[in-house]
Amino acid sequence: MNENKKVAWLYVALTVVTSAVAVVFQYILLKDYAEVKTGLYPRGSMTPVAFYIFLAIAAILFCTSAFMLRKDLIPGELKRGTWYNGVFCAGGAVAVVFYGIVFFKTCGLFDGLTAFKSINKLEFAGACIAFLVAAYFLAVLFFGKSSSNVVVFLSFFAVLWTLIYLLDLCFDKTVLVNSPAKILRQLSLVFLLVYQLLECRALIGKAKPRLYFVSSCLTVVFMSASVFPELLIWLQGDRMLTLEATCLIYLSALTVYVFTRSIAFAVSSDGDAVVLKSKATEPKNKPRDDLFSSDDDSE
Repeated sequence: MNENKKVAWLYVALTVVTSAVAVVFQYILLKDYAEVKTGLYPRGSMTPVAFYIFLAIAAILFCTSAFMLRKDLIPGELKRGTWYNGVFCAGGAVAVVFYGIVFFKTCGLFDGLTAFKSINKLEFAGACIAFLVAAYFLAVLFFGKSSSNVVVFLSFFAVLWTLIYLLDLCFDKTVLVNSPAKILRQLSLVFLLVYQLLECRALIGKAKPRLYFVSSCLTVVFMSASVFPELLIWLQGDRMLTLEATCLIYLSALTVYVFTRSIAFAVSSDGDAVVLKSKATEPKNKPRDDLFSSDDDSE
């Protein structure tokens, strides 16, 4: 087992453990500490503080230890044809389509456009883009080459949806600005945006593999802490398919999809999925038909 693969698998293992601890921590906070009306925690409680310190330490360790990955052993090819990627591409596509449908159904827009003036315009934009995001996941699922023009074009809509959702969350007056759950969700979406932008960069042949891998791990940790506890609480409740519920389902599928990308990186020395190559030995004029190949050595 080469040096990079050991480090990558260590990252994956730490991601799983850190995410699991974060999910349990946040679930306990939401169930036992957060006030029902405000979502705030009791003053002087040390458990939320311990949770924040845990997340901060995890983020610092993941970022600073990224340099343990050797640049000359970065994957030269990473195909998207693995079965676990396909499962969650399909799951993400279905979930985000449901998000769009539930929004239009809830607002009564299937019955006419009379309700358009009173709806949340950011949510409306997100619901429209949701169908293009679903198309992106389907394109990833069915197109063999990650650098396909269709995949590259549609990938920007996935980024746009996340940005719109983040803005909508920031301007949402129904939840207090200082709500810990809201702040955590916003922070997790920022990590998700960074990951998605790095994936777009990889798709156009300007990959930053180390940053891509570390951002995928951090995204999984923070998204898991933000999304899965609330999803568990929803499953224990009335399980009504509201707009927020469909959003949680989509973000859950998206989180696992990002995790499968980090696994794909970790198994990079197994020839079926990825071919590891030193950049110094790669042909300069090699076509970019893979996720991580890049002529940009400025990293």
